[in-house]
Amino acid sequence: MRKKSKVGLLIGLFFTVTGIVMFAFDASYILLGRTVDLNKVLEEGGELPRDKVVTYTCEVPIGNYAEMQTYINGIIPLPAKSQLYAMYDEYGGDGIIFSAKLRSKYKMAEFDSAVNDDTAKIKLEGRLMTIDNDAFGYLEQVCGDFSEENITLTYYVIDTTSSRIEWALMYLLITALGVFFLVMYFKKKI
Repeated sequence: MRKKSKVGLLIGLFFTVTGIVMFAFDASYILLGRTVDLNKVLEEGGELPRDKVVTYTCEVPIGNYAEMQTYINGIIPLPAKSQLYAMYDEYGGDGIIFSAKLRSKYKMAEFDSAVNDDTAKIKLEGRLMTIDNDAFGYLEQVCGDFSEENITLTYYVIDTTSSRIEWALMYLLITALGVFFLVMYFKKKI
């Protein structure tokens, strides 16, 4: 009698546990819509909440500096491209420049209007992450002159390209894939 491979069991457990843990990490946002107020964090000079979902009201948009390819989990390219916009704010007594990653044409138009007219405040909601070195290079090209004035360029970006529903569906899909592998493994055992 040949021993059955436990690969299906391991894959099933991995995807099921990963999906559940990822959902638990973002559950307060997905289920209740809880976010961190980035304006308040910047005002108080606290530590920036990396990898947390934040809300931010931009009062000083600088402008669009790059177009980026959008990926699902950094692997699967999507046909939609996103735009990176630079923003200025006060942080710890000095200035800070960070970015917003936008895919919504409405938000892009809102940003462009605010940059050109200096009228409206722009409300953003997304995960505070870091941009890659290529995007940071573009930011340095556009905003490098500001660094001489006690203003810090940062790798931080508010990624607004995913919604609560998209995150919930992604975590559900990962968990369902794990459950599928577990069912297939135990079905073979019977």
